[in-house]
Amino acid sequence: MVAKSADREPKLTALQSQYILISRQHATRTQRVIIGGVLAALVIAIGLAIYAFGQKNVAQREKTAADKSAEQARLQAEEARRQKAEAIRQKNMADANAAEARRQQGIAQENAKRAERNAQDARVRELAALSAESLKDDPERSILLGMEAVNATLQFRRPSVSSAEDALHEAILSSQVRVTLHTNAPLVGVALSRDGKRLAVASMDQTAKVWDPESGKKLLTLRGQLGAVNGVVFSPDGKLVATASDDRMAKVWDAGGGTELLTLRGHSGAVNGVVFSPDGKLLATASDDRTAKVWDAASGTELLTLRGHSETVRSVAFSPDGKLVATASDDRTAKVWKAESGKELLTLRGHSGPVRSVAFSPDGKLVATASDDRTAKVWNAESGKELLTLRGHLGAVNSVVFRPDSTLLATASDDRTAKVWNAGNGAELLTLRGHPRPVRGVAFSPDGKRLATASWDRTAKLWDAEGGTELLTLRGHSGPVRGVAFSPDGKCLATAGWDRTAKVWDAGSGKESLTLRGHTDAVRSVAFSSDGKRLVTASWDRMAKVWDAASGKALLTLRGHSGYVLGVAFSPDGRRLATASDDQTTKVWDAASGKALLTLRGHSGSVLGVAFSSDGKRLATASVDQTTKVWDAETGTELLTLGGHSGDVFGVAFDPDGKQLASASLDGTVQIYSLHIRDLLDLARKRVTRDFTPAECQRYFPTAFADRCRS
Repeated sequence: MVAKSADREPKLTALQSQYILISRQHATRTQRVIIGGVLAALVIAIGLAIYAFGQKNVAQREKTAADKSAEQARLQAEEARRQKAEAIRQKNMADANAAEARRQQGIAQENAKRAERNAQDARVRELAALSAESLKDDPERSILLGMEAVNATLQFRRPSVSSAEDALHEAILSSQVRVTLHTNAPLVGVALSRDGKRLAVASMDQTAKVWDPESGKKLLTLRGQLGAVNGVVFSPDGKLVATASDDRMAKVWDAGGGTELLTLRGHSGAVNGVVFSPDGKLLATASDDRTAKVWDAASGTELLTLRGHSETVRSVAFSPDGKLVATASDDRTAKVWKAESGKELLTLRGHSGPVRSVAFSPDGKLVATASDDRTAKVWNAESGKELLTLRGHLGAVNSVVFRPDSTLLATASDDRTAKVWNAGNGAELLTLRGHPRPVRGVAFSPDGKRLATASWDRTAKLWDAEGGTELLTLRGHSGPVRGVAFSPDGKCLATAGWDRTAKVWDAGSGKESLTLRGHTDAVRSVAFSSDGKRLVTASWDRMAKVWDAASGKALLTLRGHSGYVLGVAFSPDGRRLATASDDQTTKVWDAASGKALLTLRGHSGSVLGVAFSSDGKRLATASVDQTTKVWDAETGTELLTLGGHSGDVFGVAFDPDGKQLASASLDGTVQIYSLHIRDLLDLARKRVTRDFTPAECQRYFPTAFADRCRS
């Protein structure tokens, strides 16, 4: 029933139907609104989806573009980094190339400097070689070339090349010229005082001048003649000077103050020469009137007239004993006469021009003449044989005179110079003579005022280092004395002898104060340490020994030489010892331990002597090879080789300031060398009277040195 009731639809009321209708209408409207909203939402969603899709595509495109831009930026950054790295590489390469270029430039500059130095050294050595080549032919040119070589090294502001100094030393030693005096007028007469300390010259300026012949300093000017002064002479005692003049008169002057004392009148022509007799009592004059006259030197009375020349008589001279008179004439001859009777004894022929001056040597064995042919000649006074010709003046040689000891000749010339010549084979700075046997050692006193020498005559001698005067002789050794040394204070002197001993002496009195014994063979050399507390000796037993200077106790023995130890020296600071040996070497040792520090090789014979300079920087050695060498005491480099001796050089010593070096030789002489380059050049300038001739300039100074020739 229920089912039936259920299947049966109830009849709706109008209200229900209206309600249902309105509900359905409302539902339809709602449905439509919902559907519209859904459709609108769908449209919006679709629109949004389409927009989102578009935006996505845009974003994707932008992302793609951004990724592309980022990639490009990455690539650009990478390229930038690559370019930066390349730039850095290029910069580094450029820097490296620049550094290499600078290095190469530095090398090139150094090579250029080295080449320039080599060229300079080559030029210096060439000049030195040319100087050596000129020694025999023209000693004066040799000096000029040696000076040029040394000056070249100074010009390059570098130490002088040893060959240049060697050449200049050799040239100076070979030169016969000792000093050159320069004046403003031609010189026509010259004279040396007997003591050799003054030189008088006669000049065409109507004056005579007196000079110091060693330094070249002018001491006095004599004025009063009315014409050119043609001759000048000292009296034997040096108190008077006589002059001869174009005014036909001769005058006698006080040599100290220059006061005129006497006038000699009698010649009918210019008086060309004047001379005192050896005793000073007579005067002889030579004149244009072709005669010579003899006068009383006290009163001026004419005593004798000598006639025989065919032309003007230019000069006159007495022989040392006063028995002969020599005259020189324009007839190109010199004549020798008897002074008492006027008899002609000898005629000397050989000059190619007028003979202007004549002089006897002090021993009367030689006659010297001076001529217009620019030479002076030395003759045998007995036979008339020509012995020597002196060349060097650039003008006529007007006067010539011997030094009283016959060792020097002085000449005066139209070239406005006076020259002092060695009368033998060469000039030396100083020669000490007195030992009758060979001189084997030499040493300066600390103050440089004295020299000590050791000799085979079994003695040592003390000398005045400036004048060469012998002061003291030390005797006591029983054999030859081979070495000598002063103590630092100059109060003591040590000697080394063949009697196997060394001795210490009082340098003031010569009294022997100590004898050192211990060597088994001859003691060759001895030296004090700088503090004077130690002595070192060198012996033929091939050893050197160090001793206590006060007690004589042996402190140290040095062994190492393969030959006799012949010389020994302490360095100034006492820290080193130097030994010279028969094995041709010199060794430097540590003075405390005895260790050998240095060996010097270079001599071609036994090394006989050794000495340190005062600053300890140089060593000097003396050898049988007749040379003295100077070395760098630190490196052993040879700095200088000095020749000049004709025998073995046995001893060597520096002076206190290191500017001079003295050497003693078997030839019986002591030579003193100038080591300071400026002093050497000053000495060289005193030995030359001329500059290079145009021909010499053209030969020795090519284009690069043209300025030298024009100066």
